[in-house]
Amino acid sequence: MLHLPQIQPREPAEYHKLSSGPDKRWYRPLVAVAIFLPLYLILSVVVVFGIMLVPSMQTPASQDLLIGAIDTTDPVVFSVLMLSLIVMIPSLFVAIVFGARMGLGYFLSVEGRMRWGWLGISFAIALPLFALFIVPLFMLDGAEINPGGNLALMLVLIVLMVPFQSAAEELALRAGFLQMFGSWIPGRWPSLILGALASATVFSLLHGSLDIWILADLAFFSVCAVFLMWYTGGVEAAIAMHASNNLVIFIVEAFLGTSNSVIDSETTSTPLSFLISMVTMGTITAALSFAAYKLKITRRHDPAKTPKPDSAYLAKELSKGRFYKEWEALYPRGVLVAHGLVLANQYAPMPAYTAMQATGPADPYVTDYTSTPGYPMPQGSMPAPGYATPQGNAQVQGYPTPQGNAQVPGYPAPQGNPPAPGYPYAEPQAGAPQEDTQAPGYPYAEPQAGAPTENEDSSKDDSSTPWTI
Repeated sequence: MLHLPQIQPREPAEYHKLSSGPDKRWYRPLVAVAIFLPLYLILSVVVVFGIMLVPSMQTPASQDLLIGAIDTTDPVVFSVLMLSLIVMIPSLFVAIVFGARMGLGYFLSVEGRMRWGWLGISFAIALPLFALFIVPLFMLDGAEINPGGNLALMLVLIVLMVPFQSAAEELALRAGFLQMFGSWIPGRWPSLILGALASATVFSLLHGSLDIWILADLAFFSVCAVFLMWYTGGVEAAIAMHASNNLVIFIVEAFLGTSNSVIDSETTSTPLSFLISMVTMGTITAALSFAAYKLKITRRHDPAKTPKPDSAYLAKELSKGRFYKEWEALYPRGVLVAHGLVLANQYAPMPAYTAMQATGPADPYVTDYTSTPGYPMPQGSMPAPGYATPQGNAQVQGYPTPQGNAQVPGYPAPQGNPPAPGYPYAEPQAGAPQEDTQAPGYPYAEPQAGAPTENEDSSKDDSSTPWTI
């Protein structure tokens, strides 16, 4: 069984710091990259040549693809282009689990899952806004509707593939860099800024064009996506923004019968186009951020919701000398004693007392006393072991029935006062404790068979767990 380390922080953390917990390792992001790159290369080659070698898929446009000519109005070329990017998703997921050793849920958001509702809301906001900005630009440029004979097929392929293509780029080139730098660099802002710069640089250069305005446009797009991941605590809004942009452009070009949207080494732009792109991206980023604010989308990881590690994982880590103090309650007590992590005679409070505070009465295991005349006893929780049930008449109101066996050290029996009304005097039984004066009417209770003594460890190891002593 695969046991993932608990690399999430033990305190509230933003998205880019989700892999910066105490169980992180500096080399894990590098292992993830070493797994991702060859696996992605293999899958992309299989997809491209697997499609291209099918006789029925060989079209003039697909043959031109081999020499670098991309015609996105051809269904085969479009499918090859999209699938060659979509295969980044399984490659990345394998690298995240086996290389970065991170749960996929926390790679997606601070809640440890894909927030599908928020993803749908983000699409509902971004899609119409992109259409509002982009469609008029095509119309002002004098474009004419001239769809090809494969319009219906192209629309189906666009709707089915583009969201996954956009998600692949956001996960690999945005989320991956944020998590990598977030685990390496301490501090909230330095790790976020450096992760954003690395993501913008790689994302811009991979598109192939070295035109300054194209690079600036792509870098600004990347910064907006990073901001959305940070502000919304996950990848959903960034994926919706990226996918909405590509959907609108590809759908418009399908109706126009053109193929000018794919950036290559010869693509250029102008300062005016960059300015229009900045206004478009800034507006949509602001709209998504405002929606996240109004909907109170979770921005920080809640450590209380992090799944606890299982016994097998803790046993394996302990065998390597790694003990997690925050999960101390999950270890068998005998194992802790054997490893010298607790003293053999150290008293471990019963669960009923662990939440009590020593701010009230002198006794740290008591939070309140009843006012029964002459018989102060704990009120509101289980009495200490060693107080047997009083004998005789009916129980006094407000006097909870004591439970348990041997008396806990530091919890003396009541002293000196006459018994409360309704508690007849009982002669002390043989074997009563000698350290403290036994209260009148409170007979000593012999420990039951199998009950732990004062210095005896009551914990039992889980035989099904490979704990090493």
